Amino acid sequence: MKKLGLIIFCYSLVYGHDPNNDIASVWTAYSRLNFVQGADQQSGAGIYARLKRVKGNQFNDIRLFGNALENDQYLYLRHKSSQIFSTYPDWYRFTTVSYEKNTLANVSLRYHYNNGIGYFLNKSNTGNMTFELGLAFDMSDYFNDTWKTSYIKSAFTWDVTISKFESKIELDYFSQISDIVQSDLTRVQILGEIKYPITPGLSFILSYSQELSKNIEFDSEAKTLSYSIGWQKPISGKFLK
Repeated sequence: MKKLGLIIFCYSLVYGHDPNNDIASVWTAYSRLNFVQGADQQSGAGIYARLKRVKGNQFNDIRLFGNALENDQYLYLRHKSSQIFSTYPDWYRFTTVSYEKNTLANVSLRYHYNNGIGYFLNKSNTGNMTFELGLAFDMSDYFNDTWKTSYIKSAFTWDVTISKFESKIELDYFSQISDIVQSDLTRVQILGEIKYPITPGLSFILSYSQELSKNIEFDSEAKTLSYSIGWQKPISGKFLK
C-alpha cells in the first residue's frame, strides 16, 4: 500500500504541468447562514464561506465551515487545488490541506494533507462524477493524545442538476497504512447536499454530514443536518488574478 501511495504521488507531480498564463481567472464567492441539528437533539447556528478560482484547467477552492451547537463545535477550513492533465483531459491531479475541529467525533484538532490523482467517470452539462486515489497524512489530537497517521485515500463525488434542483454527494474513505498505536483511525466521511434556487444568486440548501470510524468510540453520533440560505456571485478585482 505504501508503494502504491508513492507511485500516485510521483505520477501527479510528473504529469500535472500545464501553464495557463494567458488565460483569465474566474472567481466566484459563496456564503451561507445555517440552522444546524446535531447529536442528542442539539441545535445551533453555523456559517459557510467559499472562494473558488478557475483558470483554464486549474482549479483552486477554499472553504470554511463553522457550526456552534449547544454542547459541541465543528470547524473545518480546507484548501484544495487541482489541475487537469493537458494530454489526458479525463485525469487530474489534486492537493488538499485542511484543519478540522469536531467535538461530535471527539476530535480536538486534525491537521490534514493529501495528494493524488483523480478521474472523471462522467462529464456532462448537468453534472460530473469523479473518483480520486491518493496518499494522505494527518496529525490528530484525540483526548489530548497526539497521533501522526498516514492513509491511502479514495473518494467518490457526484453532482447533478435535475430541473431546478442541484444535488451533490461526497464520500471520502481513509484507510490507515501506518502502524496502529491505540486505535485504527480508518474512517469514512460523508457529505450530501440538495440546493433549490429562490432567486438568481440566492438558494435554500439542505445538507447532511457524518463521520464513520472503525473505532465506534469516535464516530458515535458524529453527524449533523443543516438548513441554509446561501448566496453566490462572481467577483473581480485587480488583486484577483
